[in-house]
Amino acid sequence: MTLKEAHEIQRRELISLRAENARLKKQSSGLFPNEEKESLERHIRHLEQVIKTNDAHHKAACANWKLSEQMRFELEIENLDLKEQVAALLEEVNTLRERAEKAENEVRMLYFLYHPDVDYTNNISERGLRKFKRKQKQAVVLRSDSGGQHICDALTIIETARMQKKNIYDTVEAAFAK
Repeated sequence: MTLKEAHEIQRRELISLRAENARLKKQSSGLFPNEEKESLERHIRHLEQVIKTNDAHHKAACANWKLSEQMRFELEIENLDLKEQVAALLEEVNTLRERAEKAENEVRMLYFLYHPDVDYTNNISERGLRKFKRKQKQAVVLRSDSGGQHICDALTIIETARMQKKNIYDTVEAAFAK
């Protein structure tokens, strides 16, 4: 092959490549006109902005969720503390109720002292105690202070009923029924 022939082949190839290039440009410009291309690029930028906004919202929602979980945990702890306080207060109320009932019982046992028809001078008290002492010597051996207190309580109820001229059985029954 001569130089002239090689040059002619190369020239034909160059022309062919230029034609192919023009044809491809024409084809590609037909697929995406400039207006549509710009519209698609604007839409892409808009979607990118939406993604950034959604990411920011997502991060804020995650932070709020973590905060709400922390608050829920703290409220559960506070709830447990309050339950313990309520239990302690209920226990204290029961203790106070028992003390009040005991005080009421003592007042019921001693109501005769405040009755206007009862003379509770020392002389009458000593006469009343003689009966207890005699009973103790006759029939009862006290082995504890609480046993003596029970006997004193029972005899006080009986003697009070006698002094008020009430039925002894009904009075004793009323005292122990409460």
